[in-house]
Amino acid sequence: MNYEIIDNIHDYINDILALDDEFYDSEYLWTNEYQEQVYNRNRDSFIAIKLNNKLIGYLNYLCIREDVYNKIKTSNTTIDDFSLDEIIEFKEGNNYITINSVVIKKEYQESDVIKIITDGFLVKLKELSNKGITITGIDGIAVSNDGRKFFKNLGFTNFRDLDDGNTLFYMDDSVVDTIEEAINKLKSK
Repeated sequence: MNYEIIDNIHDYINDILALDDEFYDSEYLWTNEYQEQVYNRNRDSFIAIKLNNKLIGYLNYLCIREDVYNKIKTSNTTIDDFSLDEIIEFKEGNNYITINSVVIKKEYQESDVIKIITDGFLVKLKELSNKGITITGIDGIAVSNDGRKFFKNLGFTNFRDLDDGNTLFYMDDSVVDTIEEAINKLKSK
């Protein structure tokens, strides 16, 4: 199949929301307006794939303030509602990423789409590193068994179950010497 990476996610925001609606409980759904505001806050926050000009999957990652990263890491429940000032652009110095969502249409879940999306994310991390941007921590919350499988396959070994039944995965200087080494390790999988 001839998958394509979507360069301008703005044209696919409604498709993202429709895909989210298929997979997430209503408490985790964003409005069109909020999704657009998040995208405009940091346009370097999506890896999305299309086939025949239709969205079939995406990964949304957000650069967030350090205090928000620590709040997610120490919370006993899922944090998914970020204020716009908690989402920032990548900058020199320490940067923290939360993998906010990974969604693939059911009929493509056994295909190469997850690998293409994951490789795209790792390429983005390397590009940031090549620009001198340091990623100090990455976290994500899995709300399904597929999500747990994704994080484990990506190489996240540190996790804890939350009170709401979801699972927090994280990688930072508390568990690896440097994220740079971890990224290199993840890419080689």
